[in-house]
Amino acid sequence: MVTISRMVNIVLMGVSGSGKTRVGGELVQQLDFTFKDGDDFHSLENRAKMKSGIPLTDEDREPWLKTLASLLRDNDKLILACSALKHAYREKLRGDSRQIIFVHLVVPADILLNRLQSRTQHYFPPQLLDNQLQTLESASDGEKIFNIDNSQPLETVICQIKQIIDQAEN
Repeated sequence: MVTISRMVNIVLMGVSGSGKTRVGGELVQQLDFTFKDGDDFHSLENRAKMKSGIPLTDEDREPWLKTLASLLRDNDKLILACSALKHAYREKLRGDSRQIIFVHLVVPADILLNRLQSRTQHYFPPQLLDNQLQTLESASDGEKIFNIDNSQPLETVICQIKQIIDQAEN
């Protein structure tokens, strides 16, 4: 297990199906971190809305983002899976000066669609993928986000994220 000496949090971001939960689960096996999946913090109303194929609005996301920002503020060495699609959402998550590393798991749209179609126990339907891809904002000026191709083998992705953490340590 790799030990991180500084108090840092990691946000694994990306659209639904990008592999945030899978990567986060593997990272906690190799790092002394805790993992939380942002999907677990959506309200029942938001889950029902998405399950019905209705995209969430900024207003729908506001309480959810506040909860996730509190998790990041109140914990150290936390890996949080969260779509964080817009710059404004990432700013809310970033909050105070605690160091947060944003890792964007990038996956080609056809692979994303295949992953979403193969999920049977999740409330997010494949028909909302296009909305998320349209909503996703690239890093703005001065915003540091590390892009990782998550269509690579999991071991490669984990190695790249650990290198990013090591660089943040120095």
